[in-house]
Amino acid sequence: YHQEWRRNLPTMSKTEYLEQSPCARSSLRALTCNGNLPCDGPSATPEEPEQPRGEGSFKDYQDECKSQCGDVVGWPTDEDEFSINAEKTKSHIKSTAHCTILATICLWLAMVIWSILTYWFAPHEMPAMYLELARLPQVQWPSASFRPRLLACKEPIAVMSDGYKLFEFDLTSESTKPISCPGLRGRISDVSLSCTAEGCVPVALAGNRVVHCKSGPMTVSDSLVQFTVLGAGATFQEQRLVSARSSELISYSWSDDEWQTDAFLGYARFLAELGGVDNRKLHSDEGLIALDEFPETGDLMLFRRAPRLKASVQLRDPVELRLKSQWHLPPDLPAVQAACAYDSTSLLVLLNSSSDPDLPRSLQRLHFGTK
Repeated sequence: YHQEWRRNLPTMSKTEYLEQSPCARSSLRALTCNGNLPCDGPSATPEEPEQPRGEGSFKDYQDECKSQCGDVVGWPTDEDEFSINAEKTKSHIKSTAHCTILATICLWLAMVIWSILTYWFAPHEMPAMYLELARLPQVQWPSASFRPRLLACKEPIAVMSDGYKLFEFDLTSESTKPISCPGLRGRISDVSLSCTAEGCVPVALAGNRVVHCKSGPMTVSDSLVQFTVLGAGATFQEQRLVSARSSELISYSWSDDEWQTDAFLGYARFLAELGGVDNRKLHSDEGLIALDEFPETGDLMLFRRAPRLKASVQLRDPVELRLKSQWHLPPDLPAVQAACAYDSTSLLVLLNSSSDPDLPRSLQRLHFGTK
């Protein structure tokens, strides 16, 4: 009977519990046992306990009964321990909820502050347009083993070099011829064109010398890696050279029989940083590919290697370096090895036809679309 009562205990009301409990007298009095009747005996109306015979008090008798009946005394919610545990649980739940809400608020505020600093106070970046693929130039390569790596151009000719020899390509007649350049010794690191009223002459950079293919080699007071010839002049010496060193643009002029540093033009962070809200420094495999001057407009072109989602070409004022426009490369265009300003509306790029740098290259013309 006692086991059955135990099984039904969770579904009992308080009144049923007091009526059916083998040990309960009332919800306000302690449990006692009826004489020597065990607590799991049949339910009966309890009577006032008699003082047990022999030594011992009623407290001893009650403790003996509790050892038989267990710790259940009255209705469980009437126990002080139950109330204490309930308050502890309630306090713990409240504390946990408060901490969770506080952490959520802090996280939300941090995200709001980050968004404001990133998108509202970020430096303004001029929108970039996409360059468009133009008609593919027809090129007659001088030999199957020719691997062009450097490029300079002005309509209708393009000058390419594999680092040792120079070749001129006429893109109108599709003819090719080698270029004789007296005084050119060693490996060529860059090539440009010096255009005057008499025509355009290739200029090659080899070591610490620039070699004009008509005037011969000339010393440079500084170490150059990439350069371009800017400005109009009756002779090459009346023009100026512009070179980039990290994000610094430096101008050189002819003086005392050599090319000397003339002026610091300014910074072009475009050549050192990615730009935009996700700004970072350019990696070692990113950065400047080509410097050149656009004919007619005189704008300075900065061409860099950068991720596809970032602008690769900028046009700037040649004196103040003020940004005029910037451009993305067409999607899916192979990696660019070299570039040059072909005319006022387009440029030429020398492409890797394969991931293998020893395979032949291809030439592509890109057109500036409508802004």
